[in-house]
Amino acid sequence: CSLVGSEMCIRDSPGTVLDLGCADGVLTRQLAERHRRVVAVDASARRVDRTRERCVGCRGASGVINPPM
Repeated sequence: CSLVGSEMCIRDSPGTVLDLGCADGVLTRQLAERHRRVVAVDASARRVDRTRERCVGCRGASGVINPPM
């Protein structure tokens, strides 16, 4: 796996992945398309809502959360 420009190499994997600081969910969606389960976390409720919207229909995006601060 190598970095190409600003793109990350994301391999298929059967496990659970944590996207800490999910922001607007771009990476979360990419991860959810390749992994069994993605747990996406962000301190901003607005960003968590955006991530949920972006990941509708993704097979692995089952844990988008906004933790209490």
